[in-house]
Amino acid sequence: MRQRLALLTLLCLLMYSGVFANPMAAQAAHADDQELAKWRDLLKRKQFTEARTVLETSLKTNPSNARAHFYLAEACRGLKAWACAEEHYETSLDLGANSTATGSTKPPLRKAQLWRLLDEAKAWRLLDEAKEEFALSMKSHDFFSDSCLMLAVCLKEQGECRSASAQLELLLKDPQCQGAKALAIRYELGLLYEAQEQWSQAAAIYESIPTFHDVPKRLEVARAHEATGEPTSAFRYGN
Repeated sequence: MRQRLALLTLLCLLMYSGVFANPMAAQAAHADDQELAKWRDLLKRKQFTEARTVLETSLKTNPSNARAHFYLAEACRGLKAWACAEEHYETSLDLGANSTATGSTKPPLRKAQLWRLLDEAKAWRLLDEAKEEFALSMKSHDFFSDSCLMLAVCLKEQGECRSASAQLELLLKDPQCQGAKALAIRYELGLLYEAQEQWSQAAAIYESIPTFHDVPKRLEVARAHEATGEPTSAFRYGN
């Protein structure tokens, strides 16, 4: 009789714990899903500053959440805070590998995508650091010309065509920018004007170097744009 009572007691305890444990686990999972949906929604609406704040707060209580690190990296990417993005992409990679090794039930983040995003964030951080160095060295007369050119190159790589154009325009005013170098700078400036669809400026700069490389054809396209304002697929901007 006692043995039977003991077995029944144990069975009741197991059932009792199951009744409460399963809903609690489900509730926690539901809360995680809601938090994840909130992060995604903030990023989708490009509210990067708010997303960064929310995610940094979340990581204070759960620093081993690989997905939170990933979404924080995405928020920092949107803010062009490249050091932050790089740090959290890398942390997400490390934590994702650990969670896979320990048998996490959540689907893993794609490592190939994370590596690509990490490499991009690192490259953009290095470009920002280079821009700061070149902007500083431009203050020296001896290094002005080369620094101005390299700053323009960095800006071009980041898609900041207007700022890159301004740097090349400034460089062309430098008395040391002469000869073959000046021809190449004018050509690059023309390409940047094309990228911004500033056809009058492109035509004008190409007219100053009419026989350089493929300038005759580019000049023809720029003039056609200038006259009609209609788009054409020929000779778009390229490196």
